[in-house]
Amino acid sequence: MTAQTTPRIAIIGAGPGGLTLARILQTRHIPATVFEQESDPDERPQGGTLDLHPESGLLAVHLAELDEPFHTIARYEDQGMRRLSKEGQVLFEIKPDGSPGDRPEVDRTALRAMLLNALDAGVVRWGSRFLSGRQAHDGTYELLFEQGTSETFDLVVGADGAWSRVRPLVSSATPTYTGVTFIEWGLDDVDQKHSALAQLVGHGGMFAPADNKGLMAQRNGHNHIRVYAGMRIPEGWETTAGFDARHPPTARAWLLAQFDGWD
Repeated sequence: MTAQTTPRIAIIGAGPGGLTLARILQTRHIPATVFEQESDPDERPQGGTLDLHPESGLLAVHLAELDEPFHTIARYEDQGMRRLSKEGQVLFEIKPDGSPGDRPEVDRTALRAMLLNALDAGVVRWGSRFLSGRQAHDGTYELLFEQGTSETFDLVVGADGAWSRVRPLVSSATPTYTGVTFIEWGLDDVDQKHSALAQLVGHGGMFAPADNKGLMAQRNGHNHIRVYAGMRIPEGWETTAGFDARHPPTARAWLLAQFDGWD
């Protein structure tokens, strides 16, 4: 590559980080290719809601020239936070006051859709599972994909999460278990079907930590609440101790036993 040529840029991962970078580069007329192992944008749920801060997430949205479409998907009304005891007593609360606030919530799925809609056709290559990469003598990078194909790029960006396969190109670091396991589930139509829970969570997030455990819940868009049960346990202990997500009634009984004494 010379100063007069356009660099060939590969971004591994079509999550919020990878897509935001691709969009910002596009606004600067710098082409990039995003490789994503998922077959399409709706292959799996994208996770919980995000709160974007002025110095980071909102700045990135602005640099991507997406302020207006972001305002249509952001939930400024869900910036509240509640800290509860395990008996359900409210210990601390921040209530949304109706003002826009500076840390709006946004669902990951909606954020991803917004970014994808802002990218040119063909920028994202779905169903492209990246396996490994190596640096050539000329400084370029050869990327190997599951289909047996390989491509060469001048710059490779790893946006492929905790178990990144790009990271070995720059670091020997590997993910380490922190000692806390989270089990996640969700409830739909909460205001109609689970009004008591909806009131307990409020408009935002609810946290109830105690006894090296914790229950957390966050309001998402479309009348959905996402719940997390956190436990400080050895890695994999929940499976050997009897938790099995494939059998919901058994899993529910197991979780209730772990949180015995909680409201």
